[in-house]
Amino acid sequence: MPDASQPDRPPPAGAAPPPDEPWRLLFAGAQRARAQASTGWRKLLIWALFFALLYIMRRFFALIFLTFILCFLSQSVCRAAAVALPSAGRRLILSLWYAAVIALVAVLAIFVIPRIYEEGRQFVDKVPSLYDTAVERIEQARADNETFGRLYTLLAGEADIRDLHRSYVRRMVEGMRFLLTRILQAIWVLFLSLLFSFLILWDTAALQNELSSLQKTRLAPFYNETKETVVTFARVLGHVFQAQILIALLNTMLTLVGLALLRLPDVMFLSIIVFFASFVPVLGVIISSIPIALLAFNIAGFRLLIGVIAMILVIHFIEAYILNPRIYGARMKINPVLVLVILLVGHHFFHVWGVLLGVPVYYYLSRYAILRPADRPPMGAGPRAGIGIAAAARDSV
Repeated sequence: MPDASQPDRPPPAGAAPPPDEPWRLLFAGAQRARAQASTGWRKLLIWALFFALLYIMRRFFALIFLTFILCFLSQSVCRAAAVALPSAGRRLILSLWYAAVIALVAVLAIFVIPRIYEEGRQFVDKVPSLYDTAVERIEQARADNETFGRLYTLLAGEADIRDLHRSYVRRMVEGMRFLLTRILQAIWVLFLSLLFSFLILWDTAALQNELSSLQKTRLAPFYNETKETVVTFARVLGHVFQAQILIALLNTMLTLVGLALLRLPDVMFLSIIVFFASFVPVLGVIISSIPIALLAFNIAGFRLLIGVIAMILVIHFIEAYILNPRIYGARMKINPVLVLVILLVGHHFFHVWGVLLGVPVYYYLSRYAILRPADRPPMGAGPRAGIGIAAAARDSV
């Protein structure tokens, strides 16, 4: 008879499990599967609410996006200034930087923007006549030069070039008029973005405390689930647009010099088209080149058109082989065909925002979201600055 006073001992290794052990394992597995399913549904609900909130705020997306970019750029500049001037306070550097930015915006609004608006209005008004002159020159060249006529037929077919007026030219005029009518609205959005970004960066400590306090509320699951993803995407997007803004400025300056050397009119308006088109990969070169080529061809025919094409090719060569490798780095290179597909899909579903954010979103998804943390590329050589409200609250200059 076994001694009841001795405690139960575990079965020796290799012994058969008790009869009810498989049922215990099955029950534990069911509990784990239920917990995992519950966690998955909770994550799905949180992200559905997050994107629903973005959809509700879609009318303010331009203001939010521009504030985000200004926060990133200002944070980077202030960090660099703080390293160069360690004795200066953070808020002093921030105040001087925003004073310089506001002064620059004021100068542009007083002296540059009115000229751009006037040149744009005149250019839009004369686009039909530019087009008619271009058509006459092409038809005359087809009649005088048999080789050119065959080349034109090979590239464009037998269709009359005047058929383009009903599609491309009309769209170009409408796009330019839309750009001109949105200048005043863009200035107002820029003013509000400057104000909001300054207030965000001015009091980052308070924002950090406010965001940290969400972990003690009922919004803690939402905050903990979205925090890391949103901050990482914000930093990736900030680095992409920081580089793209620098490239756009350099492209605009090179184009302005080239147009001045070729003695083309309306250089300010054409340069501002180049600046905005620089934010559209691959297609931006084509979009910004059409008005310049049309104007050059109308003024001096094929001779000046060849000069404009040569200027565009030189600037594109500088951008592709000098600026992009140094500013973007090799890690930002994406196949041009894939870029075109992303732009077409993004424009179809999200219009202008799909064109602007399609490539950065794809880059984030392909290089960060679907990779393990150890396999992700470095965030970049630029300053580590969290952007927007979340990052401004995390970091301080």
